[in-house]
Amino acid sequence: MSYEDQDGIDPDDELYAVAPTRRRVMIAFDWGRGYVSPFQPTADDTSDAIMTRAGLGPGSVVVDLGSGDGILLVAAAQKGAHAIGYELSSELNEKAHRRAADQGVLDRIQIYDQDFTEVDVLGVIEEAAGSRLQDRNSRNLIVMYLLPEFLLKMLDKVQRWLQL
Repeated sequence: MSYEDQDGIDPDDELYAVAPTRRRVMIAFDWGRGYVSPFQPTADDTSDAIMTRAGLGPGSVVVDLGSGDGILLVAAAQKGAHAIGYELSSELNEKAHRRAADQGVLDRIQIYDQDFTEVDVLGVIEEAAGSRLQDRNSRNLIVMYLLPEFLLKMLDKVQRWLQL
């Protein structure tokens, strides 16, 4: 089954369009533990386009599940958002910290070496938003770039997140 064959995926959608199909590199694959984390680097202009389209700004909170090299975290922080990433790869976490430091946004980013399937995402957003002055118009964003099979495994959690 392709992406286009699945309900809810619109290849003509602007956000889908800025994330072109690329070869996936698996850095973690363990169905038994319940996680699948493909890593695919995102271009700077793509990450900026995603954050701009999401309408992020000061007071926003971004949670990136499988944050990889941190490019989306940095793009969110550059918009003024507080960005929180979860990534199991120590190597990618180091790259993310270096990227954030190089861009001068390390103070707006938190990165955890943790399996994101065990994270209370709504609690994380609530805690981060509560600890900052949040504008009524600020937006929050949950980022996931995962294999379709794994998204289906996460469907119940994602539906609960969307009911907020």
